Amino acid sequence: MLKTRRISASHRDAFMERYKGLHAWALQMTANDQALAEDLLHDLFILFTLSQPDLRRIENLDNYLYASLRNLHISQLRRATRARFEQLSVVEYESARLSLHSVAHGRDLIQAQDELRRICHYACARKQTANAASVLILRFFHGYYPTEIAKVIRRTRDAVDKRLLAARVEAKAFLENSQSLAFIDGPSHSATPEVFPARFARAPGDFLLELQETIFQSRPGECLDREQLKHLYDANRQAPIARKHLAHIVGCPTCLDAVNALLGLPLLTERYPTDTMDKDKKKGGGPPDEGGQGDKGADSIRKSLKEWEREAREAFEHKPQELCVSVNGYLLGSQLIGAELSELTLNVTADERISFCEVFSEQGIRLMMMNVEELPPNGPGELRQRIELSEARSLESSLLFSNPFPTLHVSYHDPALATVPSAQEDEVEPDEPLIVTADPDVKLKTGRAKPSIRNLTYKIRAIVASLRRRFLNAAFLMRPGVVTALVIALAIATALFIEFRRVTPIPSAAELLQQSALAEEALANDGRQALHRTINVEEKNSAGALIALRRVEVWQSAERGVTARRLYDEKGALIAGDWRRSDGVETLYSHGARPQIKPVPEARSREVAALTFDNAWQVLPSAKELNSLLGASGTVTVEERPAEYLVSYSGADQTAGGLLKATLVMNRADLHATRQTLTLREGTEVREYSMMEASFERLPNSTVKPTVFEPEPELLSSGTTDTLNPLNPKSNAAAPVLTSDLRPLTSVVATPALEVEVLRLLNQAGADMGEQISVMHTTDGRLSVEGLAETPQRKQELLDALSELRSNPAVKIDIQTLDEALARQPKGQNSSGSISVQTSQPSSNTLPVDKELRQYFAARNVSEAQTDEAIHQFASRAIRRSLQIVQHAKALKTLAQRFSPEELQTLDADAKSKWLLLIKQHAQALQQESAAMRREIGPLFPFASQSASESAVIKS
Repeated sequence: MLKTRRISASHRDAFMERYKGLHAWALQMTANDQALAEDLLHDLFILFTLSQPDLRRIENLDNYLYASLRNLHISQLRRATRARFEQLSVVEYESARLSLHSVAHGRDLIQAQDELRRICHYACARKQTANAASVLILRFFHGYYPTEIAKVIRRTRDAVDKRLLAARVEAKAFLENSQSLAFIDGPSHSATPEVFPARFARAPGDFLLELQETIFQSRPGECLDREQLKHLYDANRQAPIARKHLAHIVGCPTCLDAVNALLGLPLLTERYPTDTMDKDKKKGGGPPDEGGQGDKGADSIRKSLKEWEREAREAFEHKPQELCVSVNGYLLGSQLIGAELSELTLNVTADERISFCEVFSEQGIRLMMMNVEELPPNGPGELRQRIELSEARSLESSLLFSNPFPTLHVSYHDPALATVPSAQEDEVEPDEPLIVTADPDVKLKTGRAKPSIRNLTYKIRAIVASLRRRFLNAAFLMRPGVVTALVIALAIATALFIEFRRVTPIPSAAELLQQSALAEEALANDGRQALHRTINVEEKNSAGALIALRRVEVWQSAERGVTARRLYDEKGALIAGDWRRSDGVETLYSHGARPQIKPVPEARSREVAALTFDNAWQVLPSAKELNSLLGASGTVTVEERPAEYLVSYSGADQTAGGLLKATLVMNRADLHATRQTLTLREGTEVREYSMMEASFERLPNSTVKPTVFEPEPELLSSGTTDTLNPLNPKSNAAAPVLTSDLRPLTSVVATPALEVEVLRLLNQAGADMGEQISVMHTTDGRLSVEGLAETPQRKQELLDALSELRSNPAVKIDIQTLDEALARQPKGQNSSGSISVQTSQPSSNTLPVDKELRQYFAARNVSEAQTDEAIHQFASRAIRRSLQIVQHAKALKTLAQRFSPEELQTLDADAKSKWLLLIKQHAQALQQESAAMRREIGPLFPFASQSASESAVIKS
């Protein structure tokens, strides 16, 4: 038997040491609602002790607990979005106590209590003929854990789960139709009378006592003495408890406590104390406030703490049948549990910032909550949390920020689902009837566990017999509607059979290569996106021995007209590059060598274009590139596979140099090339190049850094090169080409760090507060700073502020006065269209709050003659301050949204600190102006200053 995990004393003590502060925070969050505050503390204690985070790795435990408490409060407020938890039947919850918590007060509570009474009566009547009913009483009404029940009935945990499932299925069928179960006849059904009236809702504590009293009054037979009980539970005796003894034990408090004492289990009085349920009609209960002093208060704290610990273990023992995942309190997805490992991966596209992720069971029991303190780039790119549960089960979640959208992955591992029950556990006592329903049409939720083979066979036979009686008769088959449906179904089946039997011819290699090349060209010409491929290259000799492992990174942009290829060795060092323009000009870079420029492919000689060991990496998996290499004398074949096509080429002369063999693998769905092999010969040596696509991405242009299209400094070398002049492709004579001449392949681009510097200089000049200044990216990747100044003096101030960047080729500065802008317009442009000037007049000369302002100044003994001037000054100050608030908010929003996460990751520490300082300055100014506005209008409008005390502190 597996040992159950105890709550760590350090976590419990750490929580109780901070209880007063947590209680004060909870009251503040819930607007001094004592019951809701205690609910929050109750949930926080269970979550904290269940997850048991490593206290040594938490820098500030107070902040950790406060963040968890705040997130729990948000989750409670948004509980309505998880309404699916309320759709379960009352018998599907772990216990009657949890069933009561799942319903609201009023009519729903009356109905729930009535259904629980019926379930109690069913179990009392059924326990004499089925051990499953006794198991249900122990778990559902007495609050025993499954591991404890296994000790009481002397069976394994798997047997307990199986009987508990069967009892729940049967009880649910009894709720839907009390006549659907064959064993419930007249005498049995009335064997246990109701103890209390069922026409009104009772307090939860009193109601549970009522159900317990009903069970105790239904005990059959005589009590067993202590010696008989010792014999039944002798450690050397392996036989299960007989049904008649078990039916009496679960209904007799004296015998059940005697068994508890023999097995070392908690007594009945220690299980679910009912007085805590009625406290404020909330589940939390909780330690009292400061009003409870002395021993009485301490006893109440210890009693509530013991109750919380028991509910924490309830969550620890709970076996979910479905995992429900929520982000920021909103339900995002769910996953049924039916295997040893259940996994769920979700893309998080929430509109608000991710603060926390939760995992619930189908019963609404919170199993995990992962706080997200900071997002990248300030926070980690991946968050992980793992919780150990009972019986070697585990729950793990991870939040990844590497994809365009955050990805949440949840996995649940239950080793018990991988084991096959033994034959002994599948056996049923000879005199125990099968737990099945008489009406096969009753739809029941079977849950996670599997019923026995006998029960499954019986149910299948009953369902088949019912369907045969209902549909396979002459009266039903001769109906006109049925005949029409059968004819249509036969016609559809015939058409589908003919369609699937039709043999689709395999396209030829030329057709496949052409279609794939057209698809590649369509992707490459899409100016809205950039393509990124990663190719792994293996170079082997003729004997199959590995010579080198390399990686090729390809970036392609139709907007820029550039394709950049980089070759890395197995250690990740850059060793070569290949830059190609859309007009065909190609530049080859090699580490330690001078760049080489090549003209368009049509002007190259065959020797230059020959495929060798040195340039084989430039021919990547592509139908277009492979098609250009295939000789007319070779043989090309196609092999069709379930999910891909394999195109193979074999040269006619296997002794000649160059390409001997080639294969290309393409997906059948989109004809995208993913793998390629090239076999080359140079002299007497033969090598094979295997290329496999590791990743393929289509990224928006705004998310791609311009630097990926720039050659690295280590690939550039000074001096001249003996290559063809790209400006004169017809010339075969060597011409010196400076390294600077190679730069036009990619224009000078502005980096995010340079953009931050421009924004900082404009901020120092006060040009980011509503002035007509714009900072935009041009199509060639540079920054364009354009603006209109009211006066020549202001123009000169802006130019002086940007003077240090005027010589930077990546920045274009164009500041004009209004007169200069009008003078630049072509003559006659102003007369080409009519210009109309309209003036707007206010509908009233009186302010909407004129009455309140006059009352306000009259209360301050302002004379009536001075009131109008005071109102004018007050309104002018409010408008000026409001304009400042709007301008700071607009500047703050522009700064926060200007850079993508990928661009922020490229900023060095200095640039990032400048960017954060700009945001901080505007945020502090916005906070100060807003606070000043609240203080000024607070006496006039008290409701506007209520949130002034809640203003946050702007930190760096």
